[in-house]
Amino acid sequence: MRYKFQAWIEAEKKMVQVAQIDLLDRSIGYYDVSQCKEDAEIFDFIRNKSPNADCPFERCKLRQYTGLRDIKRTEEYPNGQEIYEGDVVKAREQSNMATFTGYVHFLNGQYWVNYIGYESYYVPLIQLVNAVYEPIEVIGNIYDNPELLQKVEEVESHE
Repeated sequence: MRYKFQAWIEAEKKMVQVAQIDLLDRSIGYYDVSQCKEDAEIFDFIRNKSPNADCPFERCKLRQYTGLRDIKRTEEYPNGQEIYEGDVVKAREQSNMATFTGYVHFLNGQYWVNYIGYESYYVPLIQLVNAVYEPIEVIGNIYDNPELLQKVEEVESHE
């Protein structure tokens, strides 16, 4: 698996693809392509330049790619959407068809899904892709969509 990162830049409320991590300066570098209007422009911009924006570690939250993808097949994600730390995912257990929503985090050497509404109910992310569960679906992340955590907690507290 290749290491890939995204970063949530709190001050700008935006998610960026990390192009470089500078451990000495304690910052990330990324491409600010906000002025590009077409995919070809973005490709040329990235191919010909070094990252043109940076952010110190203190002002951003790094999210590492888990190496797994969800089940959604769209034009934008023909092989499914990549799953990162901090993603909010939905899974359905095959035995009783119960639906669970949780967020992905890294703990003790592996990725886990912490089910929202269940204080200490964690399931290894890799287990969610085996026969016990239906494949999972990314429905957002805790930075772009903090309301997902709140909505799910409200629904589950009324059940």
